[in-house]
Amino acid sequence: MDWRLLNAAATGDISILDLHQSEFEQRTPQNNNVLHIAAKHQRLDFATAILNLCPSLLLGENNNGDTPLHVAASVGSFEVSKLFVNSANQVTSDVENRGLSVTRKQLLRSTNKQNDTALNVALKNRHVDVAKFFVEEDTGLLMLDMANSNFVSPLYLAIERGLFNIANNILEISPLVSCKGPKGMNALHAAVDSDIVSTGFLRKLMEKRPEMIAEIDVIGWTPLHYSVWLGKTEITRLLLQQDSSAAYISDKEGQCPLHLAASTGQIDAYRELVRSCPYVWELVDDGNTPLHLSVSHKCYSILLLLLRNKRVDKHVMNRNHFTAAELFYSQKQEVQKLA
Repeated sequence: MDWRLLNAAATGDISILDLHQSEFEQRTPQNNNVLHIAAKHQRLDFATAILNLCPSLLLGENNNGDTPLHVAASVGSFEVSKLFVNSANQVTSDVENRGLSVTRKQLLRSTNKQNDTALNVALKNRHVDVAKFFVEEDTGLLMLDMANSNFVSPLYLAIERGLFNIANNILEISPLVSCKGPKGMNALHAAVDSDIVSTGFLRKLMEKRPEMIAEIDVIGWTPLHYSVWLGKTEITRLLLQQDSSAAYISDKEGQCPLHLAASTGQIDAYRELVRSCPYVWELVDDGNTPLHLSVSHKCYSILLLLLRNKRVDKHVMNRNHFTAAELFYSQKQEVQKLA
């Protein structure tokens, strides 16, 4: 790209456009066109002038697959984003002779190499106003559920980034919104992991999409596994109140949430699980009961609680034919430490 045109796009100098109109299709080494550059620097007047002269540039993709709309979303330029979306019909007439066409919906739903729409880019960068504008233009963006394993839904991103106002708005729009996250996770996984999520939002999320409570990620963990592992007692309680069946789901290593509580010393989580799930004792982790795990991980506070629980079978042997007591002695621990 001619350096004078590049500089004009970055500074917003429209005075030279007539002299360089034949060079509008030129690209930078990153494959950005002048509209990408104008969007990056939020040059509204320059972008407007370029679109009037060569609107097909709006369809251009750089090496990352970003359109100028992706770039505008990444820097949070509301006015430039609005200009690009409103210009989609003009682009159609400009390129129809080349067999190309684009609508607002197609522009908004185009994805880059990370499978991100412009909405996702805005959410990742916490540009709430731009994200809300995109949603208002096309609520269908919230329902996209691409087969690609790397796709992340807008709802998941909003929760992950702590944007609970827009996440709440998304939930209100439709019960059919995608909840998909990375690595098999869902929006409830993200909410459980958040340090600022409110109990009110959690309840609403579970009421709208109760099936998420029992859904597992790539390692077999439900949201309940994460709440126990993170020591989030109140969230653990809420999950169990909504659907206690998740307490009986084992991950790919055979661990149910109670096994996690026993092996990590999460006493409060243990108490919630025992209170809500009377048959959770029947589950074993690769032959080990929660009692075995509390011994092997030296979580003696949990071990004491288990030993005092009359429902716990203290004589169950693991696959090495050890009871928990025998395992304890095999590790050369003194029984007096339990006193």
